[in-house]
Amino acid sequence: LKGPVARTTRPMADRVKEALFSILENAMAVSAPAGLTPAPIGDPLLWEGLRALDLFAGTGALGIEALSRGAEQVDFVEYDPKACQIISRNLELTGLTTTATIFRQLVNKYLSELRRKMITYHLVFLDPPYAVANDIGDWLLELDASGSVAVGGLVAVGHFSRFALADEYGELEVVSRKKYGGPALTVFRKRLARSEQETD
Repeated sequence: LKGPVARTTRPMADRVKEALFSILENAMAVSAPAGLTPAPIGDPLLWEGLRALDLFAGTGALGIEALSRGAEQVDFVEYDPKACQIISRNLELTGLTTTATIFRQLVNKYLSELRRKMITYHLVFLDPPYAVANDIGDWLLELDASGSVAVGGLVAVGHFSRFALADEYGELEVVSRKKYGGPALTVFRKRLARSEQETD
């Protein structure tokens, strides 16, 4: 894939990306997000029908990895115009243009519009520049409040290891925390609302 184009673009290191997708596949195999078919790790069915959102998409590497594994659709959100061009070129290089949509938009604006878009995502990538890490909690709360994350859906956050995230944001609760020197990964899962759990 084509590489970064600006200082505001912070690609996830390959070893961290590999670890992330291992965490995600394990989590999906244990409990598939609502609307997806349960399947074991390594089974193509694990990704079949999956819709993902790649926020701060940069080069598009995370979303493209999801598509290459069989995701049905990925929406890429990136404000830098040169980065959007790189995402487009990388989608062309991988032959995945028909299963992707690029939104040249600020993440705050995209999230604020999610409530009316009525889109459900099974997987969300949130890997912002470290300089704006203080806003991660607000973005997670906005994602949860929008109702756009499927029950059992996953939100994968890339951040600096010294930056602490809470155990839950609304109905998003931590299922995995890993550190890789400076970089860290925290993965959340959307749980059933408490009122629904009480009626089960």
